[in-house]
Amino acid sequence: MPRGRGRDLSSFEARGIIFDTSFLLEAIKTPGAFTSMEELFGDLPFYVPESVVDELRRISNRRRGVKPRRARLVLNYIEKGRFKTLESKSDKADTDIQILATEGRYIVATGDSRLRESLAETGVKVIYLKDGYPHIV
Repeated sequence: MPRGRGRDLSSFEARGIIFDTSFLLEAIKTPGAFTSMEELFGDLPFYVPESVVDELRRISNRRRGVKPRRARLVLNYIEKGRFKTLESKSDKADTDIQILATEGRYIVATGDSRLRESLAETGVKVIYLKDGYPHIV
């Protein structure tokens, strides 16, 4: 298992990495963030729950601002096949991610500090971006 900044994951068996909306929107604006993730975790498949895809679609349909453009870029990246889609267990993305991660032994990539803390309390490994690089807690 690869190592990231932060904790060593060599003894942690994971099925893949689930990405949330906040992480994806942040990563798409950071040059090389996805490349870093692929280099660091190349063996693990990348996933997005349907609830996250729905959230990105809602954001992308807004008329103004940089966030809708980023959401469209992320959706394009997802459609190109870099991410596999997971069937949602809830229509709320954060709840969905918590259920999927704890039931399925996934690592979660999030920029949401509350979700990160909640997942860490249940023993789920979490990746977040700091200075454009992935860190693991």
